Amino acid sequence: MMEDPNEDLLKPVEVAAILRISDRTLAKWRHRNKGPVYIRLGYNRVVYRRSEIDRWIHGRDELS
Repeated sequence: MMEDPNEDLLKPVEVAAILRISDRTLAKWRHRNKGPVYIRLGYNRVVYRRSEIDRWIHGRDELS
């Protein structure tokens, strides 16, 4: 699948707001390899693709 270079990249605080969790919880999920797929752009720089957030949310719906 070809990645869209113009796709929205979201900061962790934006993703946490979408998921209605704290940014600290999101950080714990990253540490535990849990939660949506993320991209590490540097030591302290993490972003999420909007499509991955949507995929993760819909995948969780299927588990219910």
